[in-house]
Amino acid sequence: MPRLVVKLGNKKQQTIELDVETLVIGRGSVAKLRLDHELVSREHCRIRDMAGKLVVEDTSSTGTFVNGKKVDAHVLRDGDVIEVGPYTLLFGESDGPAAGDQDAAAAFWSSVASAEGVRVDEQERKEREALQDDAVPASAMPDAPEFAQMADWDGTVPASTTQIQRVREQLVSSQKPHLVVTTKKGVDRIMLEAVLMTISNQRGADYRLPGGPFARRNGFLVRRTAKGGYEVEPLDSASKVAVAGSKLEGAVPMADGVVVEAAGLKFRYREGS
Repeated sequence: MPRLVVKLGNKKQQTIELDVETLVIGRGSVAKLRLDHELVSREHCRIRDMAGKLVVEDTSSTGTFVNGKKVDAHVLRDGDVIEVGPYTLLFGESDGPAAGDQDAAAAFWSSVASAEGVRVDEQERKEREALQDDAVPASAMPDAPEFAQMADWDGTVPASTTQIQRVREQLVSSQKPHLVVTTKKGVDRIMLEAVLMTISNQRGADYRLPGGPFARRNGFLVRRTAKGGYEVEPLDSASKVAVAGSKLEGAVPMADGVVVEAAGLKFRYREGS
C-alpha cells in the first residue's frame, strides 16, 4: 500500500498509509495529517486518488515542493520527496523494497519511527495564524487536466521564481534561532544573529519595547552562550521581565518554545533546526 514517511530534522517521525481517497495535510482541524508549524497552512496540500494515480495538490500560500520544485499539482512517483514547510514527506508506492534495492530500502526505512503531535498553547496558535496567510482556495489554482485525462497526465505545474525565493527565505529564517512577538501591528520575527542583543524601551535597543523616552528602564538581554545556545537576563534589577510566568532575576538558559514577557508583550524563543 502507498505510504508517506513524515520527517522533521532528527525529531520523531511517523508513517501514514494512503488508504483514503483524499488526505488533507496541514495544521488545521480538518487536516487528517496534522503538521504543527507557522509555515504550514491550515489546509496546506492534499493527496487525492485520481483515476488510479495519487496526485498532490498545493492549497497553501507558502507553497508545496516536490523534489525541490514548487508545484501546484504533481503525479506522485515512488521515491518522491514532498516538502511542506520544514517537514519532509517521503512517498513510497509499496511496503517492500524492489529487487536489488534491499540495502537502500533497509537504510531508508530504518530511520522511520512513530511520532506524536506537539500541543501548542493559545499564544503560539495566534503567532502562527498571524505569520501564515489563509490557504489559497483550489478555485484560485491554475486549471488542471480533466479527470478523464489524469491517467495519461504525468506532469508538474511550476510556480514563479519570485514565489520560490520568497518561500525559501521564510524557511531559512525559521530554521535559525529567533524570537517571535505579536504586537498591535502584527507579528515580528527577531533574528538572533549577534552574540548579544538588547530588547528594551531605551534608544539604541536592537528591538524597542513600548514606552516613551521618560518611561522607567525596562527590558532584557539575549546572549549567545559558549555552547551555542541562548540565555536571557533582565536589563537591570528594576526591569519587569518574566520567563515561563516567573519573574526573571538573573541569567537563565532558554529552551525552545519558552516565552519571555516584558512591557505587555510575549516573546517566544525558537531555536530553529
